[in-house]
Amino acid sequence: MLISNLKKISLNNIILILIIVVALFFRFYHLEKYVWMQFESDFSRDMIVAKHIVDNHEFISRGPYAAGGFNFLKNSPIYFYFISIIWFLTRSPVNFMYFYSIFMTLPVLMGYFIGKKAVDNKTGLIFASLLAVNHQMIFSSRELSQPHLLLIFSTGFILSAISFISSKKHKLRNLNFMIFFVMFALHFHYGVLIILPASLLYITYSWFNLNFLSNSRSLKNLYIPILVFLLFFLLWIEMTYTFFPFDQIKFFNLNFQHKINFSFSEQIINTFLTLRQMIWGDYLLSFLTFPLLITFTFTLFFTGIRKLVKLKKNKNIFVFLLASILSVFLLGFYRQQIFASYMLFLFPFFLMLISLVLRLTVWKYKYLGWFLTFVIIFSMGIFSFKSINDSLPEISYPQQQAEIARQIYDSLTALGNNDPRFMSPNLLVTWYTTARNLPFDGWATGGIWFYLETYFDQNLVKNSNYGVNYEPINIYPKIIYVVCEHRIRQELIDQECLNSFVKLHPYLDNEFESILCGESFSVWSLKVNLTENIVIRPAVNPDLLND
Repeated sequence: MLISNLKKISLNNIILILIIVVALFFRFYHLEKYVWMQFESDFSRDMIVAKHIVDNHEFISRGPYAAGGFNFLKNSPIYFYFISIIWFLTRSPVNFMYFYSIFMTLPVLMGYFIGKKAVDNKTGLIFASLLAVNHQMIFSSRELSQPHLLLIFSTGFILSAISFISSKKHKLRNLNFMIFFVMFALHFHYGVLIILPASLLYITYSWFNLNFLSNSRSLKNLYIPILVFLLFFLLWIEMTYTFFPFDQIKFFNLNFQHKINFSFSEQIINTFLTLRQMIWGDYLLSFLTFPLLITFTFTLFFTGIRKLVKLKKNKNIFVFLLASILSVFLLGFYRQQIFASYMLFLFPFFLMLISLVLRLTVWKYKYLGWFLTFVIIFSMGIFSFKSINDSLPEISYPQQQAEIARQIYDSLTALGNNDPRFMSPNLLVTWYTTARNLPFDGWATGGIWFYLETYFDQNLVKNSNYGVNYEPINIYPKIIYVVCEHRIRQELIDQECLNSFVKLHPYLDNEFESILCGESFSVWSLKVNLTENIVIRPAVNPDLLND
């Protein structure tokens, strides 16, 4: 019976299952060691905020300041409530990441249906394979961060748009999904802004087509998409304004007032260099772009473009993809440094374009096309596997941070035995890096506080609408523990950690006592001997915050 049922499974489905298995392998491989490993430290910050939302009902109404937002543009708190659902279901950092990685594998499955609806099954399998083994897709599935979730919204948007084009059924549903995937993504990360003009233009065209150029006219087709758009847009306005509704527009004014030594052409070059890294990973693999572009040009001009646009459906899909990809040129007007996270919503569009190029090549030159497809997928997979192995620590970062917290707990417990001032966990933990990548010196302490709350069996921080979205409960600490992360440039421990702390807290005696000296982290304690209570909070590195 089982064998007969297996025989009924098509070859396409068997290949798709194998692709998903490969995708999960890359995402699960030594995942337990990768938790909280991110240099920017959003990883642990987000988890402790989610934990306090679930366990203590400490609800927040604002997310943190947006990177590149000129200290003005705020993030929506919806992201924290989304990951709170995952925390509610998992209850531990490692279990959380396994659930998150499974969720972030959804673009692989959606990619298959995108390619299948756009062209055929083979295109779907090629697109799914690229999404499965591409190092950027894998990296985003192994690291909790707001912008990485844009990949879910992006593939959802592409699938909804292509479904709207290719099918005469469920037009209203697909249109509403298009609006949802773009506007709800705005609550997660502002990387969606780059495609917002083109996507809203296409949504408007689709709405107009549905209501005035088809036989599907009805009040629900006319008004429901408008209501869906207004719901998510006004919700974003309400959840992200700084002083009064619609003051988010100030961000765009600040962008053009900001001085930077990059011209439009230089920003575009920087954008495509970043895209090349996102697609190929290693510069040694970028040689693949040359034969791919040559094949693309040859195929389109001689046979591909005619085959692609032979049907009106295919022509509309091609125009949709091309118009969306051209949105990348808007980054030429951006007045700050461009990061990969700004292009994550657009990134699946480029992988889809590569998939179409490969499929067109297979149509014209079957063996060359499949050979090129295999080389690209195999090369991406090899680089991704190498990248994971090269970055893995011997001891997982949760274990390392648990050890730091244990050392702090033991230190404070020993002090409390001799001095009543330290009998309660009246402490502050602050964090510096030799890489100088944290605008708040309390940004990365989430993992330490997570374990300290476990060891002391009480709440030591609380959620907040400001800063890094959590803060110590006790604002008059009797002892401060200074953590220095020196994964990069260990020789800068004094310069970038201890001296930075002294500079930001000149009113303290600054007599450090070493608590822990490790390969990646070192910890010092500092007793606070102030004659009067002075509020001591994790300080800010203004030069980084204002970049």
